[in-house]
Amino acid sequence: MAMLSWCLANNKPAVVMSESTESDHVRAGWREFVKRQILSCCGAGLVGGSAQREYLASLGIDADAIALGYNAVDNRHFEEGADAARANEMAQRISLNLPEQYILASARFIPIKNLMRLLEAFAVFRRLRCDTPTKLVLLGDGEQRGELELARARLGLEEAVVLPGFIQYNDLPKYYGLAEAFIHVSEIEPWGLVVNEAMASGLPVLVSRACGCADTLVRDGENGYLVAHDDIDAIAEHLAALDMDGALRTRMGACSRTIVAEWSPERFAKGALEAAQIALERGPAPATFAQRALLGAFARHALLGALARRG
Repeated sequence: MAMLSWCLANNKPAVVMSESTESDHVRAGWREFVKRQILSCCGAGLVGGSAQREYLASLGIDADAIALGYNAVDNRHFEEGADAARANEMAQRISLNLPEQYILASARFIPIKNLMRLLEAFAVFRRLRCDTPTKLVLLGDGEQRGELELARARLGLEEAVVLPGFIQYNDLPKYYGLAEAFIHVSEIEPWGLVVNEAMASGLPVLVSRACGCADTLVRDGENGYLVAHDDIDAIAEHLAALDMDGALRTRMGACSRTIVAEWSPERFAKGALEAAQIALERGPAPATFAQRALLGAFARHALLGALARRG
């Protein structure tokens, strides 16, 4: 808010970066109205994919002025790290105490990540594939850890679900590289950068349609599967399909890398430059006195809040 106020005061064009989609939050009409007033002061936007572009356009930013590429990870870090782990597979599995075969998930342990339902779906999968050695490795930590441990016991998954805790960035590619597939079935997710990480690591992905990256990164049946976040049976059945077919996993993993190669830090830079050029060509956005006053009020509120948090 302070930066946008500065742009208006100094007659400079502004770019808004956003990863929000229409469906990632309950939308209130008055809030959307306020957003439109503020965003009318921006000349261009930078977003992750098509769903993010549609939402920003609905708030008044010209669709032709919205560039793509906002959501990216260091693809090379995950690609090289995963391949290195595979090249030294046995030693890495022993070192990290990982199962011989597993599906990987990585998330904060909070309700919107849908981890309780993931455990239920994994239990159904284990019944469908009763002879499979495949386990679930769930990376992360958070407020739901105790509940998840209780659910794991209740579902009889104590030996089948591994909870290594929070993993540092430099070690993450090893966990991706030794996995068979990746699953992310959040209830709400503006994007889901863990899906980028998994795809750069060469994994097939099972992703809920509620994830903002779903329409952009996941080609259903090509590099993985799309599912409803609350369809436990469908999640289990797709896990079973991946578990049964190693050739399918290999083919889908290769496709994942091809797709995510287009969504790299270089793409982010290209999108940022494109948005900046559009904003410069269009010039500073006009703003009414009411819009300036509204923006100033929000900026002061944000500043006071920041000062209060700092004590």
